[in-house]
Amino acid sequence: MKKLILFALAIFLIVSLSAMFVSAEETNVAAGKSYTYTGVHVDPDLNEVKYPDIGEKQLTDGEKGVKDDITYRADVWVGMSWGGEGAYSNSSVWDANTTIAQNSIVVDLGSVTDDLTRFTLITQDCGSGIVRPKEVEVLISDDNSSFTSVGKVTASNATMIVDKQDADNPEYGIYEYSYTASEAKSARYVKYTVTHGGGWLFVSEVEVYSGGETAEPTSEDPGDESEEPGDESAESEESGDESVESEDESKESDESDEPSSSAESEPDEDGLSTGAIAGIAAAALVVIGGIVYFVARKK
Repeated sequence: MKKLILFALAIFLIVSLSAMFVSAEETNVAAGKSYTYTGVHVDPDLNEVKYPDIGEKQLTDGEKGVKDDITYRADVWVGMSWGGEGAYSNSSVWDANTTIAQNSIVVDLGSVTDDLTRFTLITQDCGSGIVRPKEVEVLISDDNSSFTSVGKVTASNATMIVDKQDADNPEYGIYEYSYTASEAKSARYVKYTVTHGGGWLFVSEVEVYSGGETAEPTSEDPGDESEEPGDESAESEESGDESVESEDESKESDESDEPSSSAESEPDEDGLSTGAIAGIAAAALVVIGGIVYFVARKK
């Protein structure tokens, strides 16, 4: 009987230990999910989409880009124009100082998902009208109609995760706009409303994490503020901004005419992997099993 009690105690300790590590692991619940976005720009001369979403899956396929992808030529990026389809703008001519232009990305998680804690968007800054956003706002909804703001990330709070190491343009690189909520959220749809910093927005990935740690509450936490309008049609289909190709040819003339092939970056996981958790549980089983056996022998 004593052996049975000791064995049951050991199993309880192992399960508790495993649960502790599992609860600390983040999971990207947006991986492979469907989405919609605004800002598609069709070249009127060629009658084709510029910088398209190849296969309509690039924004949730896990590919974030590497140093060689910091250019408009790399296929890893989906281009969104400030004057493209469904975009919002308060002007018909781009002016970096006065124009407010926005595009949006809405990810469908498939069903209402609990314990959402962190939201990220991966973009780049490489000049020629491709500039990192002034601001990214995260909003959530259960019905894809009524959205509630979770929070905002400004350019000054974004993190450069890949540096192009351009001495003349130190701001060139790949940026992560990441917002961690002060309390876990529940939603089916996650919307990223992006305020342009230039004529073009290039995005490689959007991620929605569940199961991670929440942030400390701040006075800037928006709570349950309603979404501000911003997904109206643009006043003009013509962007009016500098041509991406023509400017980049002068700035990046040493690069190949062929787009850089995208490479998968290492997984972005803050928590322990499933394999690590299994290893810890197995080690704990061996140690606790040994203790139980030793105690049983003594008895």
